[in-house]
Amino acid sequence: MGGTSGAAAGAALQQMVQDMAARAGATLGSIEALPAEPTGRYRRIAVRASVSVPWPALVQLLQALEDAQPAMLVDD
Repeated sequence: MGGTSGAAAGAALQQMVQDMAARAGATLGSIEALPAEPTGRYRRIAVRASVSVPWPALVQLLQALEDAQPAMLVDD
């Protein structure tokens, strides 16, 4: 997400997560971009999402998040 602004990077990340959820068959209850946070030389770009999903689709969604580029981390 390179040199884009925090807001633009957050919107791009939000779209990526929405696309991954749709491909996995997950229903997004809500998703929101959070403010960017500087962490050393990088910025932490985050979204908060709630999903309703059957177990096999959850596994598929988590796998897509793990394999994504740029790297994504899942937190509770």
